[in-house]
Amino acid sequence: MIFASYSNFHKKVREIGFAEAAKQTAALGFDAVELIQSSHFEKTYMKTAADAVANKKILDDCGLGVSCYSLPCDVLRGERDRVLEDVFRHIELAAILGSPYFHHTLVPGLLPQPATPIGDLLSGRLAEMGETIAKRCNALGLICLYEPQGMVVNGVDALVAWVREMRERGCRVGVCGDLGNSLFVDTPPTEIFKALSKDIRHVHVKDYFYGEQPLANAYRSRNGKYIAVAPVGQGVVDFEACFACIPDFDAAVSMENDGPDEEIKRSVAYIKSVWQKVKQA
Repeated sequence: MIFASYSNFHKKVREIGFAEAAKQTAALGFDAVELIQSSHFEKTYMKTAADAVANKKILDDCGLGVSCYSLPCDVLRGERDRVLEDVFRHIELAAILGSPYFHHTLVPGLLPQPATPIGDLLSGRLAEMGETIAKRCNALGLICLYEPQGMVVNGVDALVAWVREMRERGCRVGVCGDLGNSLFVDTPPTEIFKALSKDIRHVHVKDYFYGEQPLANAYRSRNGKYIAVAPVGQGVVDFEACFACIPDFDAAVSMENDGPDEEIKRSVAYIKSVWQKVKQA
């Protein structure tokens, strides 16, 4: 299992710059980083191919790989060609960095709404954009990944149907096994891992408090439950049950946690202990 720094690395980049962030991340014992970028962020750290080349050298010098390149985007919002132009630019940066995967969101909104009929996901602009993006990734040697995310392409039925549709369209795709996002549609992460275990290529580690009790800084699920970020191992996510669905997994688990370094260390130690328990079972 490879451990990648995700949110914490991005936070460090924004605060102290890419080179120093890479040094500190390597010093924490990480094997890799997951890069997250968006043209909508206040500050980006890669805009050109030259930036990607320079950043790859920094990571190489620190002994860090790139486990995945992630892009928050809404493929239904904005003029089609401009959206694709922006996404394609990020795919090219991901390829330069040597990332095996390109993970992008589809319809990321978290406002509670009724479930979208599966058939509606597989027709029109959403599927056409997904196919176009995935095939550009494939042409550059990347596999396109999707996670349960937002209120549309989330939950077991929707995600299974989406992956099947992309494959029927000739795309090489997989799943990012996010350990919390399915709670936004009131689906335990274990159900996602059971249904899509053979498709999971990458894992996002996080934990949430979830329930009827009002919480500070909380989101609301589709059914009105309260959801708030929890320290890894203290929320409702059953990490052992999820990992038991993928006992032969040997790729990257990415720590989606932007807490202080000591919290990150505790989270990594906890995940290692759970994984060891699963492997010994």
